Amino acid sequence: MTARSMQRALAHVPLEAAEDVAPGGDEPLAALPGDRAPALRPSHRDPLRADDGLLEVLETARFGVAYEPIVEVSTGRTVAHEALARFHRADGALIPAARAFAWLHGAPALFVETELALKRLQLERAPGHTLFVNLDPDSYLGASGAAEQFVALLARAGLDVVVEAIENLDARDAVRAGEMISGLRDAGLPFALDDVGAAGGIISFEALAHADYLKFDRSLVPVPRDARRLAVVQALVGMAKHTGARAVLEGVETVEDLELARELGVGFAQGYLFRDRFVRVGPDAR
Repeated sequence: MTARSMQRALAHVPLEAAEDVAPGGDEPLAALPGDRAPALRPSHRDPLRADDGLLEVLETARFGVAYEPIVEVSTGRTVAHEALARFHRADGALIPAARAFAWLHGAPALFVETELALKRLQLERAPGHTLFVNLDPDSYLGASGAAEQFVALLARAGLDVVVEAIENLDARDAVRAGEMISGLRDAGLPFALDDVGAAGGIISFEALAHADYLKFDRSLVPVPRDARRLAVVQALVGMAKHTGARAVLEGVETVEDLELARELGVGFAQGYLFRDRFVRVGPDAR
């Protein structure tokens, strides 16, 4: 990412940045947020001073990837990975991904350029043939021609790429996610609905009917014996079987969590139980 492109992308950044989130060090992957951005909250500080080194990270493209394994419940085999973005400061510290993406939401052109760079890296360094990538509707629709660039990049990757979409924050997000999902379907790219069952989530029947994967939110795991909650999940797993979709349980941290996935009939699991299979790629690995 060149200085000129940074200046161009930052031309319309508002003077309000995302509220500070404490910068992270080399925390366990389970404790690091993924590629999801919280809603922007206004701050009265200049974003160029409050970015915790993020602009330097973006300008020098000090990006990394954490590849989280997705495991087949019946066999224990790693069958795919989910690519999670990492932002490395020059001193080696990590800027939390949620913090970085929240800030980037205030700079749409830079958001698109950053996401394209991240996706290129994630595809290039993929440790297996099937890769789940997160794609934010705000970057997919963030600039003229952005959707076409993302589709072209993912379609020619030479991998089995599954795009993770979310319809989880409010009705406007659901509409934009639906537009992105429609574009992915038209291009023949499979998609996964992420965070199914998350508190406050909004998921359309259209998305449920056409999803290739349903990824159940980790909030299911801490209270697995809630009969009503389990009934809903079992119904959705049954629906997935009828539509040809595959079900994934996220947040699996113990053998008991894995057994829950098996009892529910969920075919795949991911989480910190499989931490020894995580693959980390740093900014100096290219």
